[in-house]
Amino acid sequence: MRFARTILVAAIAVGVLAGCTAVPAPVPTPPAAVIPATQTCEQVSDVGTLVFNLGALRREDRMTDQEWTGVEQLAARMLDRIEAEPGTAVAGTLDGLTGLIRTPVGGLATIDVEAEEWFDAFHAFDLACQDEGYPFGVYGWVGG
Repeated sequence: MRFARTILVAAIAVGVLAGCTAVPAPVPTPPAAVIPATQTCEQVSDVGTLVFNLGALRREDRMTDQEWTGVEQLAARMLDRIEAEPGTAVAGTLDGLTGLIRTPVGGLATIDVEAEEWFDAFHAFDLACQDEGYPFGVYGWVGG
């Protein structure tokens, strides 16, 4: 009887250990989500709308330089979080915009939204969105 119990305990132990060494099945990787061009265009339009309206306050001297720096840092963060479907014209022109983001040593990412390169890249993005059928726009609410 003692021998039978020993065999039973050994068999259970081998079964438990065998279960511990099994390799789990790999978890399938879900397919990459397709980001509609309209979604990307709307998000960049929001960045442009923010910059346009707060830029009006800056031009009217109703904003300090420190506040404007905050606007440019926020615009850089917002742009950096926007995704586009790889290989599309919208993605290429988004890369043109995000390529303007600069991060000084020890500083926060920023983008000069008053630079000629910003306007050129923003215009190229606008055209790519229009080619996708999205009526790209910036909406003003500050000023007259």
